[in-house]
Amino acid sequence: MALLTVDEYIATIRRRKSMEIWFRGEKFEDPTTYPALAASFNAMCKVYELARHPEFSKLLTVYSPLVDERVNLYTAPLYSHEDAMQKTRMARALAEVLGCCSHRCTGSEAVSGLFPLTYDVDKDLGTNYHERQVEWIKKIQREDLACTATMTDPKGHRKLKPGQQPDPDMYLRIIDKNDNGVVVTGAKVNQTGAIFAHEIVIVPTSAFREDEKQYVIAGAIPSDTEGLKYTLGRTPQDLRLGDDPEEMLDAGKKYADHQAAIFFENVLIHGNASLCVKSGNIPAECWSISPPFTASPQEDAKPVVSRCCLEPPSWRLK
Repeated sequence: MALLTVDEYIATIRRRKSMEIWFRGEKFEDPTTYPALAASFNAMCKVYELARHPEFSKLLTVYSPLVDERVNLYTAPLYSHEDAMQKTRMARALAEVLGCCSHRCTGSEAVSGLFPLTYDVDKDLGTNYHERQVEWIKKIQREDLACTATMTDPKGHRKLKPGQQPDPDMYLRIIDKNDNGVVVTGAKVNQTGAIFAHEIVIVPTSAFREDEKQYVIAGAIPSDTEGLKYTLGRTPQDLRLGDDPEEMLDAGKKYADHQAAIFFENVLIHGNASLCVKSGNIPAECWSISPPFTASPQEDAKPVVSRCCLEPPSWRLK
């Protein structure tokens, strides 16, 4: 199976390029040995361990027709009602073991959400966005990569629309396009598990108007992409121990969460194909999926209505 051992997962995290990570005004280099992240790192490692455990493996993995082997359920789209029920049972089982977030759930939701959307768009527009996303999914399945989805923008003044904000970076936005893709700037906040993820999946925070397309971006980039900065945050459940720089965010706990704000400073997201999708009462959602998996708006795309895209697959019997 395409499943990493705990040691292999740790090695992949330590092989990443140097990342800019801050906590309480200080920058640190290796999150795998940083005291404030110890319980969170334990939780992520435990999820990888249980995926290979004889008593948990059947629950935490699923057969993938994309790579023709069992993969971690967190990397797989939901093809059926049975898949959705298995994912719920997995979440409950992990909650009993960890007592905290599994760190991989948001990335899984993004994979599952975008998978039928790209399929529908291809059916209506004759594009190959779904094929491109599938290639990205194959990669995260074969390499057992942990993904996290960034949705929440800072939003700034809540009574003002994105384009009316005094600081335009209160919403992640496209500032440039070139032959290589799109360049974005802004931030995403309250992101659980981001520092220990391999891939950062970007999705819009809400519906946007036609004149706000610069704020609508969906895609995936490696967590060590140039231009990303992480600020480790406090959480409401922290046991706070004063000003000791070695304090533990969740003192006394073996497993715990971490949240981080991610700042994007002129970050390039490869790919420039795009489309515009309209669904239900949502005024406009502008997406693009290009290798490795990116998104940006297009002025002349046809509106389409999203629908359920897949028939019950025969391979579910495997």
